[in-house]
Amino acid sequence: MAIRNSGFEGAEKILVLAFQKLGAYWAFQGTSALQHVDPHNVNDREIIDVLVKLPGSRHATDALRYALKWNEPELVCRLLERPDMDDSVPDSNGQTPLFWAIQYKRVDIVKLLLQRQEVNPDTPDRNDFTPSQVAVCVRSLPPVELLLQLEEVNARRTDAGNSSALNIAAARGEPEIVNLL
Repeated sequence: MAIRNSGFEGAEKILVLAFQKLGAYWAFQGTSALQHVDPHNVNDREIIDVLVKLPGSRHATDALRYALKWNEPELVCRLLERPDMDDSVPDSNGQTPLFWAIQYKRVDIVKLLLQRQEVNPDTPDRNDFTPSQVAVCVRSLPPVELLLQLEEVNARRTDAGNSSALNIAAARGEPEIVNLL
């Protein structure tokens, strides 16, 4: 009844589709339904379209992570234009959309995010891991270069395990990244 009266167009439909597609188990696990649908599956497109239109910054960031994971640049750009998109909203691990763009090696999106005012390029996750450390871990030189150009980024900052981006690059045998740092 509450869903029917929520005022959100398609709310009832999304619930029905989610239960049909994902089952009650997933609906109550605190995960985004988008994590369990495939954009390449024609049957999932309808539920995807409904899910990415859900209002609110939490839904917008869930949709952004989904779009980054599946390399859907058109959807990423559409989501970044949403007025309720807050690029500083972290997931349950404390990771922001910048972390995800780096993890999925979406350099063009990293550039877009770094231009946005609300994005802090040195915000750590809940383990004190920073975006620059993530870039080193995924062995992606372009994001490391982009991040090091910003005065807010402290490449010597250490995580909960007392490792800096330099320590990680050296341990992984990444001479180009070590020289940058």
